[in-house]
Amino acid sequence: YSYNLCTPIHSFILLNLSYYCNNHITYTKLYFFFFFQAEDGIRDAQESRGLGDVYKRQSLFHALSKLADPDTLGTGYDELEGIVAGLPRDNSIAEMLSLVCEHRCKQAVFTRREIARVLGMICCTLRSALTPHSHKITKELARRLKDTDHSVREVAADVFGQLARWVPLGSETTDSTPLTPALRALFNLLRESSRGVQQAAGMAIHSVVNHAPDKVAAPIELERLVPKIAKAVTSCQAPVPLLDAIQSLFRLLPTVVVAPHRSCLAQAALSCLHCREWQAREAAVKALLAMAVRHRAGVGEISGSILEQLRNCRRDSSSRVREVAAEAIHVLA
Repeated sequence: YSYNLCTPIHSFILLNLSYYCNNHITYTKLYFFFFFQAEDGIRDAQESRGLGDVYKRQSLFHALSKLADPDTLGTGYDELEGIVAGLPRDNSIAEMLSLVCEHRCKQAVFTRREIARVLGMICCTLRSALTPHSHKITKELARRLKDTDHSVREVAADVFGQLARWVPLGSETTDSTPLTPALRALFNLLRESSRGVQQAAGMAIHSVVNHAPDKVAAPIELERLVPKIAKAVTSCQAPVPLLDAIQSLFRLLPTVVVAPHRSCLAQAALSCLHCREWQAREAAVKALLAMAVRHRAGVGEISGSILEQLRNCRRDSSSRVREVAAEAIHVLA
């Protein structure tokens, strides 16, 4: 008789009973035959379904599994780069992203960190082909910014900048800007109660400014971004990365573009000169120094109040704050 194992493998058993009367001994012969059926996509001469093809999916799984072992991590990353570079620009991208994003919880820290780096590599490699999938990537990166490990959050924050730089995110509505989807997710995270999550969101905003200054410099983008940063600096528990973002705005963007927002950004930095943490005070002074270097000619109307508060910083308990404050005073005086 024959039976199906309900798998692509079909097994048949042929039972052949033969009797030999040789000294009254009976012999029984039992034969087993196994026939292996090829998987879909291999057996039929049909068009490949991208990652639906079993071998392509298996190769991706195999490469991802190597990220779980420090000894094979580099090899797995290289294999993933080759797979991503060779992807056809069709539904294969959506399937690949789903497989990568499914590697989530209950993994070692270094594995979660490398998965976040893989997302950055995907952004740099596929670029505009990821535009239809930018919402999925944004959501996944936002989830990883809430990871329990600081190093995973750091990598995810940096990848947010790569996403903003390489992938045209597209506008959600007629009044939204190209960076609206990513920045909305980040400012929502700044409302979380966790200090670590707030810090990661601020690092991601800083990364967006550093990686995509040309996009941030768009007038409509700055009009929406600057008030949000200024408000978040005074209200969140971790203002340092946001102050770093202000410093980058002064340092990387053209002076004529930043000029209308100079006073707002300066006041946000000044509000942190009396923070309890010296790191926040140092970041605030560095932001003011960047403004003094790039916008010295345009700060006349507020230079008096800035100089007064910077002079008070020369008595700060932190030597690093005192040194940066002295340099800023020298530039403004």
